Amino acid sequence: MSKRLFSKSALFLKIIFLVSVFLVLLISGFTYKHISNLTNSTKLVVTTYKVNVELEQVISYLKDAENGHRNYILTKDTTHLEPYLSAREKVNVSFAELKEVANQNEVQKENLRILSKYIDNLFNNFTQTNAFVGNNLTLTEEFKSNFFEEKIIMDSIRQKVNEMIDLENKQLKERQKQYQSNLDFTPLFLYLVLLVTLVLIIISYNKITNDYKNTKLINNQLSIFKEYSLFN
Repeated sequence: MSKRLFSKSALFLKIIFLVSVFLVLLISGFTYKHISNLTNSTKLVVTTYKVNVELEQVISYLKDAENGHRNYILTKDTTHLEPYLSAREKVNVSFAELKEVANQNEVQKENLRILSKYIDNLFNNFTQTNAFVGNNLTLTEEFKSNFFEEKIIMDSIRQKVNEMIDLENKQLKERQKQYQSNLDFTPLFLYLVLLVTLVLIIISYNKITNDYKNTKLINNQLSIFKEYSLFN
């Protein structure tokens, strides 16, 4: 009888142990997922920040180039061309950063390609306008047409940059919303799993205690029976 009781107790404890291990692994998995979500959210914030900063830098460089270029048209002083000459290199550096951080987004990659084309057109326009100024042809219709085209290109660049910034911010909001949803659910789930684990531990403890008492009682009864048999 005691052997059968011990066998049932061992089986029960083995089941409790396996269930507890499963719950611990489950908690570990959700904890890892929670940390991964937090890491991804942080990376997204950093990426959005980098993209937006570099895009604003590009606009700033192009504005400096545009102002220097217009001052050169008015004064024909070549010192005003310095911002224009350095802007191309600075824009290239920013584009290298943008390609690196926006490499995983196909829409942004296409936007970068279009933006690069606009910028190339703008600097080609600058070069053509400078040629008109150098040849004293600023009163011609060709110069006026070329100068007006500069504004159109700059407006296209600003619009494309704003689209890219809006897209980054939209993606950031969507990811943060999803992350917040996971963040709200995870603590409750982990609490419930921990509570179930604690209940199982209590049940196991009570089972072990009761089995010990029952086994001790049976052993005492056997001892009494043995002693009674010897005297009889």
